[in-house]
Amino acid sequence: INRPRTQKTWLKIENYIFPKLKNVYTVNTTIADIYSKKYGIPVHVIRNISPKLKITNPDVSFAHKIKGEKKMLILQGAGINIDRGAEEAVEMMQYLKNTILYIIGSGDVFDLLKIKVKKHNLQNSVFLLERLPYDQLMEYTKIADLGLSLDKNTNLNYEYSLPNKIFDYIQAKIPLLVSNRKIIANLIDEYNIGKITDTHNPKQLAEIITRIFNNPEQYNTWIENLNIAANKFTWEKESEKLKEIYKNLL
Repeated sequence: INRPRTQKTWLKIENYIFPKLKNVYTVNTTIADIYSKKYGIPVHVIRNISPKLKITNPDVSFAHKIKGEKKMLILQGAGINIDRGAEEAVEMMQYLKNTILYIIGSGDVFDLLKIKVKKHNLQNSVFLLERLPYDQLMEYTKIADLGLSLDKNTNLNYEYSLPNKIFDYIQAKIPLLVSNRKIIANLIDEYNIGKITDTHNPKQLAEIITRIFNNPEQYNTWIENLNIAANKFTWEKESEKLKEIYKNLL
């Protein structure tokens, strides 16, 4: 966004290469339609869907060690960067009781997050972990009570994103709190597996989370629907489409 020369360079490369491509795929139909209209070639869709979890039950002893009797929020991903809501997620912890937040992954805001944790004296409620092997990461995800995805509408990449953490949360069968980004919000709304928010205000986010945990009937409905979604969205099914694309490479 803030590097117009770099952006212009990449667009020139894209304009040169893209029309020559024979096999193209991207992560959702909205992006596929944009590129198809722009370059006049077909674009397939392969979503960032997680593999089906073979062991879905949380490790009880691990859960007791990590969160005890507290509620646990998680924000994970390899691209936890600026404007993806991590800063506000940390700041909202000032307003939540008996709740902890784990941010696991990497990104350009991690140093800033560490400063915010120290500034607001949140060392006992916010935990920042570097990227973990997938199986180890999912042990944390499975014991969480709410998965966060709080991207802002600062660029088309975020507005049309469908990150794999969404499907990680679904496989772990934990309800989601997501910002109102088009593709993600549509999925959450269609399957009724969480809450969509228009705010990034830390205090308001905390109030939303408090209401979520104070409404067990709604929460349990989300859990039931997650069982359906977890069976529908698996890499094992999605990869079949990719195999068909690969057949055309020969």
